[in-house]
Amino acid sequence: RYTEADLRRLELLTKLRRTGMPVQDMRHYAELVQQGDHTRAERLRLFRAHRERVLTRIAELQADLEVLNYKIDIYRKMVEEQE
Repeated sequence: RYTEADLRRLELLTKLRRTGMPVQDMRHYAELVQQGDHTRAERLRLFRAHRERVLTRIAELQADLEVLNYKIDIYRKMVEEQE
């Protein structure tokens, strides 16, 4: 029932959503695709903007992970001292 192209689009939309792209932006992307090749520059802009948001979120998560690792190390040392 679905073509390979349909499945690739669905996979892309799933990944975009998983990376936090707003549904509104996903809809806009789908509309741009439907409008044709002359919208490629706008699609590029959309993906670049989303990539920047993803990279920012990755950096935030990395900083949060460092805090968690620090706290884990502190508690691990405390527990080891009690034993």
